[in-house]
Amino acid sequence: MHSAVAYIAETAVIFAILVSFYKYACYRQTYYKWDRFFLIACIVVCYALPLCKVNPSAQPAEKEKCVTIKSIGIGEKSHTLTLEREVTISDRVKRVVNNPMFYTLLDIIVLIYAIGVLVKGISVTAALVKITLMKRGTPETTPDGYKIYTADSRTPAFSFFDSIFVSKEFHNLDAHSQEIILNHEREHIRGHHSVDVIIFSLLSIAQWFNPAVRKAAALSRQICENIADAKATEGDKKEYTMLLLQLGKNNTAPSPAAGSQPGNLKERVLNIFSYDRAVNRKLRFACSLPILLLLIGAYIIIGGKLKTTPKSGCTFPINGGYTVAAEYFDSQVCTGTNSRRYQVAHRETMFHTPQNAKIVAPISGPVSSTGTQISVTSGDTTVTIKNISPLATDTRVSQGEHIAHTTSSPVAIKVEINNQAVNPSILFNF
Repeated sequence: MHSAVAYIAETAVIFAILVSFYKYACYRQTYYKWDRFFLIACIVVCYALPLCKVNPSAQPAEKEKCVTIKSIGIGEKSHTLTLEREVTISDRVKRVVNNPMFYTLLDIIVLIYAIGVLVKGISVTAALVKITLMKRGTPETTPDGYKIYTADSRTPAFSFFDSIFVSKEFHNLDAHSQEIILNHEREHIRGHHSVDVIIFSLLSIAQWFNPAVRKAAALSRQICENIADAKATEGDKKEYTMLLLQLGKNNTAPSPAAGSQPGNLKERVLNIFSYDRAVNRKLRFACSLPILLLLIGAYIIIGGKLKTTPKSGCTFPINGGYTVAAEYFDSQVCTGTNSRRYQVAHRETMFHTPQNAKIVAPISGPVSSTGTQISVTSGDTTVTIKNISPLATDTRVSQGEHIAHTTSSPVAIKVEINNQAVNPSILFNF
């Protein structure tokens, strides 16, 4: 659940950044078709980028820097507490994440997100059903094969996939004005602009909480209108603009197409009479693009380093289900002789496991067993597993080899580097 929530949050942030880049560097350009595909590409990038983090190869574990404080007043503990280390941001984050209240909060967030997805999904579905119901009447067919339905709508005309919907106001126009409007809607159909509406409708369901999605959907509609306007004004721009302004006076309601509006009228009029924008806007895009690419590269590399990866070539010894019985670090924080704050680290980490669960060798090397514990050594690292039932083994084992079974007691794992006990999470991700 952690990873799913993090993925959704990352995609939302990335998409907001990309839309902001478009608004800053590309908006008001006249390369409408490129703008259209850029916004759709932003959706692909925002969902693909979190999966493309470069995961560096595992490096040998470094010895954890520990200090010994002679006097610690923390009361009686079931663990032997002698090693401490300086409190880091990672420790604080880990303590929050391991707190049961964090999981409760996470469940609440997931529930709210699911409710939002459901509500938004119902809204979009209702809009699509409404359009489908408009096709109940008998359509008119144009000479070029397009179907025209008369709809009870305050929008003079709109299209959805291969169908054109017109209002009663449309029939009051003269034949020439009707043909101009139909040419505009034909361009929407030829350009498959309804696909953009569906794409951004689905995105609005998945990221209903993200204001950047609503902004991007509005920009997408504006771009599609600009493309259609450019085609419709190949003849007389002035005549088309006057018709647009006349219809715009009475067009204040959104069209049923996924709850959208047919673009900002002022922007459409300005773009009709616009030529390629000034050189400074092109320079802004040319200068901004390398910065965006550098940010993407840094995100991929740095994000990969932050991913959870094995810290050494060790195998976690408990081959079965388990639950952590204690935090990796005690909640007590002490102050050392150097006035720095340190957090107590466990010499051993306890795990509750099923009885008779399989225990494997975490590393390859010489092995020794005494009573209910077994130790494996490799170089300067020794891993000791206690409260288990060792099997008859050779003097040397290979990584992953079956060496013991669990008993009814919690399993204790102890890691030593150069004969100094360290936190087991140095070697294992648990």
